[in-house]
Amino acid sequence: MDLRERPATTITRHPWEAVRARFFCRLLASPVTEPMHVLDLGAGDGFVGERLLDALPDGSSVTCVDEEYTEAHLAALTSASPRIRFARRLPDREFDAIVMLDVLEHIADDRGFLRDFVMRRLRPGGRLLVSVPAHQALFTQHDVALGHHRRYAQGELRDVLVSSGLVPLMAGSLFGSLLAPRALAKQRERARGIRSAPSAELAERITTGVSTWQHGRVVTRAIEGALELDARLCELAARVSAPSVGLSAWALCERPR
Repeated sequence: MDLRERPATTITRHPWEAVRARFFCRLLASPVTEPMHVLDLGAGDGFVGERLLDALPDGSSVTCVDEEYTEAHLAALTSASPRIRFARRLPDREFDAIVMLDVLEHIADDRGFLRDFVMRRLRPGGRLLVSVPAHQALFTQHDVALGHHRRYAQGELRDVLVSSGLVPLMAGSLFGSLLAPRALAKQRERARGIRSAPSAELAERITTGVSTWQHGRVVTRAIEGALELDARLCELAARVSAPSVGLSAWALCERPR
């Protein structure tokens, strides 16, 4: 969860967030048998980091870094998740794997950042797992509020990664079932004369469906089940190199040895 989406009171996790975390944990952790030291960059409230640590072999570590952490954030997050290290700045070391979920779209020079960042923080042979929002045609006020510079086509994401010296191992999409709701939101904006574009002014706090989930157990389980099926189909498509479309694009890459 983006820190600007994090509510001041108790968090009720959106089914989307729970399914998303499981999906990316499977991609990174399923073939791993030895302990890994993982950097979660742009980690928000550490929800994915906690799940990663549960999925990885004993002896693994997860460091969550987010430049938006305040001292209050660091104290609260460390107290809630003592197994994880939280930091505002990047540690001066290499990691076995780096996770960047919905981070690149926040960076103006994504290619330059990756070229510099990967060579200093990812060990040779290490893996980078990246996800980004897909389809620039679906850029809405939600993207503006979160500070997105762009959304990506799958081919564009691949080009950015390859130009940064990375070798894609597997790539695909996620949440095809959410394309229609986002397209409807985009049409509503157009009908109101809104032409969403990146903005330098970010909201301090954002209210979204991710941070305001209020439905009961039956509805939550039904939505989570549908999204889990969506995620499993997207994962299967990626593993057999079949095309797929979704609200997010992702790639698992390796830094050459």
